[in-house]
Amino acid sequence: MKAISHPLRTTILGLLHERAATVSELAVALERPRSTVAHHVKVLNEAGLIEVWKGFHRNRPQTLCRITQDGRRRFLEYITELENVVADALHAARDAPNTGLSEGWSPA
Repeated sequence: MKAISHPLRTTILGLLHERAATVSELAVALERPRSTVAHHVKVLNEAGLIEVWKGFHRNRPQTLCRITQDGRRRFLEYITELENVVADALHAARDAPNTGLSEGWSPA
C-alpha cells in the first residue's frame, strides 16, 4: 500500500484507471514537472501497479503508462478503505460529546 498512499501516486492511478496516458499527459493533468511525474511512475511500475511502454511519436520518445489488473484491484481496495475511514470519522464526529467549550474554539 505504500506505493499507493502518496497523494500524487493515488491521483496518477485515478487518471490511469480511466485510460492510458503518457508521462507528459500526466504531468500536464497534474500540473507537476515531468521529472516529478516520471519518478512517481517509476515507483508505481516497480510496485507492479502500472505498466510502462516506451515508443516514439513524431520521432520523439514517449513513455506510455497503463494500470495493471492488479493495480486496478489494489487501487479500488485503497479507495474503499479511504471511504471507510472518512465515513467512520464523520460518524464519530456526529456522536462526539459536547466539549463544553464556548463557540469559536477548535482543537489546535
